[in-house]
Amino acid sequence: MTTILGIDHGYGMMKTTNTQMLTGVVTYDAEPHSLTNTLQWRGKYYVCGTSRQPLTPDKTSNENYFVLTLAAICRELQFRKEPCIRQEIKLAVGLPLTRIGHEREGFIDYLMSFGETFDVRFEDKRYAFSIKDVIVFPQGYAAYVSQANCFKDQPSVILADCGSWTIDVMRIDNGLPNAATCASLDFGAIRLMNFITEQVRRKHGSSISEPQIEQVLRLEESLLDDSIQTIIMECAEKYASEIIAGMNENGLDIQNIPVVWMGGGAAIMKHFAKTLKHTVYIEDVRANARGFEQIAKAVARNVQTAV
Repeated sequence: MTTILGIDHGYGMMKTTNTQMLTGVVTYDAEPHSLTNTLQWRGKYYVCGTSRQPLTPDKTSNENYFVLTLAAICRELQFRKEPCIRQEIKLAVGLPLTRIGHEREGFIDYLMSFGETFDVRFEDKRYAFSIKDVIVFPQGYAAYVSQANCFKDQPSVILADCGSWTIDVMRIDNGLPNAATCASLDFGAIRLMNFITEQVRRKHGSSISEPQIEQVLRLEESLLDDSIQTIIMECAEKYASEIIAGMNENGLDIQNIPVVWMGGGAAIMKHFAKTLKHTVYIEDVRANARGFEQIAKAVARNVQTAV
């Protein structure tokens, strides 16, 4: 039996239906001090997810994203408590609608180029499986169609997928993406993190961590000085305003057309965009992976029924 497994290859995080991890990969020739988050493959040890790797515009330029794919498969099988030996895997993955046309085949070739069968160890447990197929769906849109209560009754909806490095936006008219409205804006959440870090250092003379910033952005109680928290809040409000302005500049009238915000930055817009009216927030960062997997399973069922 083939297991369909959705993976969202983000710049900041790798997501499956039930798991997530940062995209950092550190390679060792010898066994590291701990095998937590460690993949053993082809005689090397890869510690995955303890940090975020630098921006790699071409994810297929080295083996890191494939190593992360193997680790993500193992983590998802581990979560599902499915058999770890002799699994046949069909990967359901995604690309932004603006790039899917000219990058689909290259991404499939990349994910299939390292072989078909794999015998690896993840956190010192054996996993043996084969990757039988890879199917690619439009990122963001796949998550949207798999969600309920997302303005499905409206003739036009704007979808904004807020990732780590970019925000991919599109207008959906009568349930279908309008390709002419697709754009990728340089307003990813990492840009906000870098801006906050710089402002706190300049105005307060302090150095704070991203987890501390994220805690404040989630409106949770923080031990940071009130003055630092104020800087973080002001930066987030400015960032949200810049996103709204950027979308308006690209012809997306978010005051009159309802907006579905998704991805890691959706919560930021929810808390700090004060002028928006008709909005839905999909705050589950694994929504794309879930969407890829749900649609792939539906396609498989339809094929079986037809046969």
